[in-house]
Amino acid sequence: MTCETKKKIMHPQNYLNIVICDRYDLVDLTRQVLSKLANQVYRDAMIAFRRKDARALNLHGQKFLQIIKDIDVLLASDDNFLLGTWLESAKKLAVDPNDMKLVRTNSSLASENNSIVII
Repeated sequence: MTCETKKKIMHPQNYLNIVICDRYDLVDLTRQVLSKLANQVYRDAMIAFRRKDARALNLHGQKFLQIIKDIDVLLASDDNFLLGTWLESAKKLAVDPNDMKLVRTNSSLASENNSIVII
């Protein structure tokens, strides 16, 4: 993250003035914050599970699912976080037929399973 982006984030009145090149940093920072929050909510859900507290488990489970949905919406707001962008970049970096085969394999596995397998 650039120093300029950090300065803008530290001063909320500047939020509306963030330029497109800083958008990636803002999305990435927000993703990190939401991920840390998701980790804590997950821990809370596990504690509730161990205590057999169904009400608390349900509450934390719902919070966790909402955070995951929020992260999905957030990442979809910037092309740099979309799978297609990453796959196109990988295709450009493929230097031989084996690399291209790996990209195609990962691409098909990702579309089938919503995940990427590194071979």
